[in-house]
Amino acid sequence: MSDLSKVFVGLDVHKDSISIGVAQAGQQPARFVGKIVHDVPKLLKQLERIAQAADILIVYEAGPTGYGLQRALTARGYTGQIIAPSLIPRRPGERVKTDRRDCLRLAELARAGELKAIWIPQPEDEAIRNLARAREDAVNLRTQARHQLKAFLLRGGVAYSGKTTWTKTHARWLATLSFAHASDQIAFTEYCQAVSSADERVQRLTSALSQAIAGWRFESVVRALQALRGIDEVAAIGLVAEIGDIGRFAHPRQLMGYLGLVPSEASSGDRVRKGDALPRRPIGPHTTQTFTSEWRAYLFTVWGASNYDMASSSTERAGWLPEMTKDFEGGKVDPARTDGLYTGPSRGHTIPKYAQLIGMPRGYGYGASMGAWFIDYLANWAGEWAFVRHSDMKYRGPALTGDVTYLDGEVTEVNHDERDVLVARVEVHMTSQRGTRLADGTAEVELPRE
Repeated sequence: MSDLSKVFVGLDVHKDSISIGVAQAGQQPARFVGKIVHDVPKLLKQLERIAQAADILIVYEAGPTGYGLQRALTARGYTGQIIAPSLIPRRPGERVKTDRRDCLRLAELARAGELKAIWIPQPEDEAIRNLARAREDAVNLRTQARHQLKAFLLRGGVAYSGKTTWTKTHARWLATLSFAHASDQIAFTEYCQAVSSADERVQRLTSALSQAIAGWRFESVVRALQALRGIDEVAAIGLVAEIGDIGRFAHPRQLMGYLGLVPSEASSGDRVRKGDALPRRPIGPHTTQTFTSEWRAYLFTVWGASNYDMASSSTERAGWLPEMTKDFEGGKVDPARTDGLYTGPSRGHTIPKYAQLIGMPRGYGYGASMGAWFIDYLANWAGEWAFVRHSDMKYRGPALTGDVTYLDGEVTEVNHDERDVLVARVEVHMTSQRGTRLADGTAEVELPRE
């Protein structure tokens, strides 16, 4: 059956009601069928009067009612889609929003092919996600209970002298506390019991979550994610439960966009203001391969490895070893072998055994990569018609393999130069996932006109 012969039904679904709009094939405006209580049998009766199940496409916005209605319609032979509300086209200046208008608009957009359906998880996938969210709620409640207990002790002038709280040592210290007033003692006991109960709840849900994934269709994906540094079983389950089938994304960019990790250009030209924050950008986790093959760092790497004055500098002070010299003979065949990527000074950065010989815990990124990230971050923010006039970066620490680097920036000054060109001064900071400051930089960026 072609789309031209289908009937498009838009539903505006609420907890207590369902509004129904129908758009026939062609260009006629959609018509309003009516508003009924939220009851599947009554909805089916209305749909039977419209057309046969095979001829109907039903759409409604994703909302708090879940996937029950879609599954009930699918079980009875209807084609039902749940639409992402954020991707529904909106008319400029449209301010009136009613149930009637919403269902009619959905029907017409479905006929025009302008709607984006969301992925529908299987019931067992949704059950795992519900369990993962229940554990997350329990963790939040535990945090709240701990804060309440600490606030009570702080009001009473009781301070813990140890370094880390909520350990066995901290628990033994709490057990030694007593208060002169009976009311304070009762309050303290209740706060402690709330924390203990929250701990037990988190442990129960963690154990249940670990057992629930046995035989799950995404269990292998969970195990694979655990191979990544910093991701344990609970984190892996949470990621897979929320993302679902990762294979539904045709390209990593789509997955990054779904997660909200793709930087976007929020402002440019005359719209840039002093104090504007640049969107945070994560880079990593870093590997030896990304450090040595990243195209953004290529020119920086060639310049840095080719212009180091070995004759007047101490190789020991630079942290180089004799076997890390450039391969000049090999460079006669392949000039790339003299740029440091193969056997030159970069070996002391990227290859773990050499990095450890010069006192580093593992391989790390050199200034070429970090400088390239800095310029690329500014260019992505300013847009393709902007120009980075000048940049200055001070390196505080290395970007180690396995770590993630975060770039954050802020516009500190906006002025027009002598040519009446808008120039923004930007401060950028690089940090690791642990919050360690890696580099600080400033730049002057020539912004395009609107």
